[in-house]
Amino acid sequence: MKIVISGYYGFNNSGDDALLQAIIEDIKSIDEKAEITVLSNSPDSTKKIYGVNAVNRYNVLMLAAKISQCDLLISGGGTLIQDATSTKSLIYYLTVIRLAKFFKKKIMLYANGIGPLTSFKNIEKTKRVLNEVDLITLRDENSLKELEQIGVTKPQIKLTADPAFLLQPDLSGKDILSNYGIPTDRPLLLVSVRKWKDNPENFEKIMADFCDYACEKHGFFTVFVPMQHKLDYAVAAGIKNKMKNRSVVIGANYKVSSLLSLMQEVHVCVGMRLHTLIYSASCSVPVIGIVYDPKINGVLEYMGENKFVTLEEISQEKLCELFEEICNDYDAIKSHLKFNMRILREKACENRELMKRLLDGGAF
Repeated sequence: MKIVISGYYGFNNSGDDALLQAIIEDIKSIDEKAEITVLSNSPDSTKKIYGVNAVNRYNVLMLAAKISQCDLLISGGGTLIQDATSTKSLIYYLTVIRLAKFFKKKIMLYANGIGPLTSFKNIEKTKRVLNEVDLITLRDENSLKELEQIGVTKPQIKLTADPAFLLQPDLSGKDILSNYGIPTDRPLLLVSVRKWKDNPENFEKIMADFCDYACEKHGFFTVFVPMQHKLDYAVAAGIKNKMKNRSVVIGANYKVSSLLSLMQEVHVCVGMRLHTLIYSASCSVPVIGIVYDPKINGVLEYMGENKFVTLEEISQEKLCELFEEICNDYDAIKSHLKFNMRILREKACENRELMKRLLDGGAF
């Protein structure tokens, strides 16, 4: 069995790394000897980390050769089908799908988020291309609504869950705390932020004041975790430098299992990065989402969580209000998360079962 995986891989983004790891594990659970090729921005690194084949995602000849020989193209996971990042990005992923269609290959969108799509031309292109794939699984209800709105109706479409919910932690969390001198006798607030075009001018000050509030009112120690260092580290450091109280920015790139282990040691997570929120929720850690993209509130609502604030509405007061709600009902929120995570893991398992049916030629 030969499978090609297309996505935002090889960019040192922990969320996408988690998705790739989860998809590879799903494939291996079906066929341990499967030949997997990843379209990557850093093929050598991807080969080394995941033990799979990888080719440069921009090498058209190599890309075409691998797709022409495969049994299945997987597009995903993540929110690849959108034009908020750029039309260029959308066209890339649609072109890879069209190439697989040209070679008459089976095509699956794997636990995707869909949208936003704002350009009429982009909507029409997406509609044409996605109506020719075989199977689409989605990670949230908003993505299902988006497909319905743009008129994608021909493939089998199933609402499942993000495969990252199935990933397991290692035992390195306490060592990470020790390495950075992070206190273990205080509750920990994990914060994951990113550089974004719509961040308000006083974003760093808002976040710094909130973290100081959590420290002074409830004794929380703040730990900043950049999920993609190139885009996240400077923002986290800027917030840290504006705080009155001590905090730590995690400077190293850790593998997903280590980040999950770190999440097990924290008490509350405030995140812009979607997979920070997913990692935390997987560990039954209460979360507050900062919505820079509809995928954040879409997945949070699908998880049964309603504590989030948009960038347009963000303020110290709003963050403190949501934080107080968590502190006042902490045990009940953790219990609710544990229950919902069991359901979401069952749904995440459906991705690989549906993939197996597609490869076997069975009905959905």
